[in-house]
Amino acid sequence: MSFVRTAIAYVELSRPINGLIAFVSVFLGAIFASGSFTLSTLIVAVSAFLVLSAGNAINDFCDYQIDVINKPLRPIPSGCIQRQHALVFSLILLLMGLLLG
Repeated sequence: MSFVRTAIAYVELSRPINGLIAFVSVFLGAIFASGSFTLSTLIVAVSAFLVLSAGNAINDFCDYQIDVINKPLRPIPSGCIQRQHALVFSLILLLMGLLLG
């Protein structure tokens, strides 16, 4: 499998649209609550994106057997990403998000 296809599979695994929704929600919520923008606002929003992305990846790891039947084109059941790699990817995203937050 090519590097590009593998990279796309990891992006799909993290479901960036969901992460973007979390980012925007936290970002705007913090700005509206405080009345101003700070670097901390941006950092916490990025942290929310990373933690949610980790949750999406671990969900796909745990739901592998279900996805084989119901969503076989997802990155893990389709064979683009190995389950163990998805778990490591999820833990890395989670660690990055927690350290950043």
